Amino acid sequence: MIPLSAEFTAMVTDHGLTRSYLHRFKVIPDSACPCGLKEEQTINHIILDCTQLENERRILRNAIVRTGDTWPPPFEQLTRIHIKMFTKFVRSVDFSAL
Repeated sequence: MIPLSAEFTAMVTDHGLTRSYLHRFKVIPDSACPCGLKEEQTINHIILDCTQLENERRILRNAIVRTGDTWPPPFEQLTRIHIKMFTKFVRSVDFSAL
């Protein structure tokens, strides 16, 4: 069994860690990701678009494509079929830098 972290739980439930979540509860004044794309920092943005995570995303994408699946897979597949790879991706993200 894969040990789940607080970061993994936050990514799956969309509770915490993202600027979108923190802004919704008025913890921070802005929900934009500091990556430069001027997009709201959501879980989807972190997984699919954030320029600060290009290397981490490339590793995840390549691992998923090697299984014969397409990129991006439905979110449900990330947390079921590709859970080991997705967990590795989540562990590689420095959330304090986002």
